[in-house]
Amino acid sequence: GQLPPPGSLVVANHQGYVDIVSLGSLFPCIFVARHDMRRWPLFGQLAASGATIFFNRDNKRAGVRGVAQVREALKVGATVIAFPEGTSTDGSGLLPFRTGVFQAAVDAQAPVVPAAIRYLELDGKPLYEETRSLVGWFQGEPFLKHLVRLGSRRHVEVAISLGEPRWPPHPDRRELAAWAEEEVFRLLGLPPGTRPRRVGREAAQERGAL
Repeated sequence: GQLPPPGSLVVANHQGYVDIVSLGSLFPCIFVARHDMRRWPLFGQLAASGATIFFNRDNKRAGVRGVAQVREALKVGATVIAFPEGTSTDGSGLLPFRTGVFQAAVDAQAPVVPAAIRYLELDGKPLYEETRSLVGWFQGEPFLKHLVRLGSRRHVEVAISLGEPRWPPHPDRRELAAWAEEEVFRLLGLPPGTRPRRVGREAAQERGAL
């Protein structure tokens, strides 16, 4: 698909930190990230030095501030990327989309663009379900260990599909989230409602508003 129009909220499936690198290489954007990413070795410093809105999923008041930050970014024409599953998965399905970030799009009356990320090959070899963790980070493996192991590889082939924007007016965040989830399923080529077999360790806890 075409690049998102200015001031769009782009929502995508999430398999790990490589998603940020992959999407960030396509167009200037601001990412919505968990507040604990600030403490990640290396990657946290890189995120903090760039265009990132950190969102505290454990604090309701901080969550409201995060939504307000996204809304203001959209209003000034920034493209904001969020991962509304709330955690990373193995890519075999989608977790139900959380609705918090969609409130920002409703408030700003901003276009919403669905996106699907699929990792196809690693060093020329197809990635299958049992090898997806070589690229995706969802198994609870220490971050630096995964990063070093992936960094020793030469080439990752990724396919990114961008859907058509949904233009305002938007009725409410729940309806908008349901539409976006269905569209990402379609872009992934998966039946709606397909849930992933493996999820990030934080998914066992309460998933955050974004």
